[in-house]
Order: sequence, then structure tokens, then C-alpha cells
Amino acid sequence: MKGLEVISGQLTDSSKIRQTIEGTMGAICVFGPRLGKKNNPKPFCADATAKIVVEMKKLGMNRLIVQTGAMAGGDSPNWSWLVRRVVKSYRKNYPEIDKDRDAQEVVTKNSGLDWTITRTFRISGGKGTGQVRALENTRISFFTHTPRPDFADFLLNEVLNGAHHRKTIYVVK
Repeated sequence: MKGLEVISGQLTDSSKIRQTIEGTMGAICVFGPRLGKKNNPKPFCADATAKIVVEMKKLGMNRLIVQTGAMAGGDSPNWSWLVRRVVKSYRKNYPEIDKDRDAQEVVTKNSGLDWTITRTFRISGGKGTGQVRALENTRISFFTHTPRPDFADFLLNEVLNGAHHRKTIYVVK
């Protein structure tokens, strides 16, 4: 893809973080652990985001977009009963990862940067529709999803045009 540069590295390597974000308009953090039944990764999202914030400040950058999930940030009255059951199971099976995502949001909000936190319940494959909604409050059901191409378009538009400064929003189809 024209204009795309691939930089390989670890989120623990400040020099690679700096190399990745230097000369850009902002940072979009869309990383997270790959969950499974065994050998789940050690939580890393809050620490990685904190390292990105440090490097952004060194470079004089200000725009930070962070994707967590619809389950982050505590309980929501907008979850359907089935989503509540999924959340309960997730928190029981992955307590450290759940706490890490909450901590990632705290790091973001306390960064002093121009941040936006995006929450999705499920990022789906397939073709996009060209339309997503960004809402501070919305009903989350088991079928709530965001097509991957639409989410990517939304994130790029948000870093370029910034309609949701210092807000936590749900991005849904």
C-alpha cells in the first residue's frame, strides 16, 4: 500500500515506539492480548500505552486514540443480559487482562494528551458498510459489532479530524 511503512518491534522497546510514531499526526493504539484457554499473555496494554505517551510527549505530539473494549471501564447499564453474562465470564477467566484494560483507560485519561478512547464489543471481519456510529452511550447486545474496515476508517478520520476530543465513545455499526 502506498505510503505504508512496516516497522517491526516490541511495545516494550521505546526506540521502536519512537521510530513508529515520529513524523506522524498522532498515535492509534489498537493492540491487545490474544486470549485462549491456556498460556494467556501477561497483561501489557497499560504499560505499552504509558510508554507510547512518554514518547509522544518527547516528540511534542498530542493526538492519541486508544481502542479498549465495551467491557472496559466498569459495569454499564447499557449491556443486555447476555452481554452481562459474557462480561462476568470474561472477568472470571481473565481478571488480570480485564484490570489491565481498565488501567489502560486510566493511563490514557491521565496522559495530558488530546485523547479519545474507543470501545468496541466485537470487531467483525468481512466488508464494511461505510457507516459506523460513535456514541458516548449506547445499548450493547450480543450482536453489536463493528466491521473491521469501518473501524479502521473511523480511527483514521478521528486522528485526522478529531470529532471526539477527550471522550470515551462506543463505535458500533
